[in-house]
Amino acid sequence: MTVKELAKQIRQDIKKHLGYSSRQVSVRGEYCGHSECVRITAKSLDIPLEPLEQLTAKHESFQRDYATGEILSGGNTYIDVSYHWEL
Repeated sequence: MTVKELAKQIRQDIKKHLGYSSRQVSVRGEYCGHSECVRITAKSLDIPLEPLEQLTAKHESFQRDYATGEILSGGNTYIDVSYHWEL
């Protein structure tokens, strides 16, 4: 699944399960180095971040080094949930 397809799937999940439209919550997929990042931005302080984080946590994946616990670079999918910076 590409990052664009993942962002589209997350957008649909948010609308179906939480009832937020694209005017209330922005979902943007992008490549960051050798990994993928999906940025979810709430456009109002009335929208709690916790339900968004719980709904999208299943899509996040990353590999760790067994010895040090450090996150390995490449092939990871990160989910970033935050409020719009102007809020």
